[in-house]
Amino acid sequence: SHKLDISINDIFVQSLNTYQNYSELVQKSLNEFIVDKIKFILNKENLTIPVLDSVLSIKDSYDIALPILLKRIHLLESLKEDEHFKTFLMSYKRIHNILKGNKLPDHLTHKLNESLFLKNEEKLIFEITNVLEQKINKSLFNIEDQSLIIKEIVNLNQIIEVFFENVVVNDKDELIKFNRITLLEKLYNNITKFSLFHILED
Repeated sequence: SHKLDISINDIFVQSLNTYQNYSELVQKSLNEFIVDKIKFILNKENLTIPVLDSVLSIKDSYDIALPILLKRIHLLESLKEDEHFKTFLMSYKRIHNILKGNKLPDHLTHKLNESLFLKNEEKLIFEITNVLEQKINKSLFNIEDQSLIIKEIVNLNQIIEVFFENVVVNDKDELIKFNRITLLEKLYNNITKFSLFHILED
């Protein structure tokens, strides 16, 4: 096991618990300070800022053990010039831009309705997302499985491409459109548990 098997949050937890004026704000500032220092050190070791940011900016990154974050950073750094990875990045960014430009109305639940799937590609994305979610839930915090997860994620590329070739997200029926956005959102939320890939350069 790694000597430093702790998360950024763990670094200060003990000291802050004994500190009278402890606040979430203090913890947040300290965490940000540590992240800046980590980035500075790793950047000196020739790890690029976009790669560092893409991993260190994920939701709950402060709670993830540092060796796992480091493993992801090294994996992405080694993959970023890979053609297969670049193709995945383009497909992923397409999803990212669709979701950015189409916020779901508040009154709509983010619940998928399978009976609204009109195309096989929708069913396929749905099934693949469920498989990915199971694998991620099982392996996301296991250091040995990080390369396996990134491989699974990058291999989604073909399915995403086929989806966009055959499915128009912006359907004139609002229910179908919002269901398709929810479908992509579910896939996206699972992918971004590993890294915020849109921060990476094409």
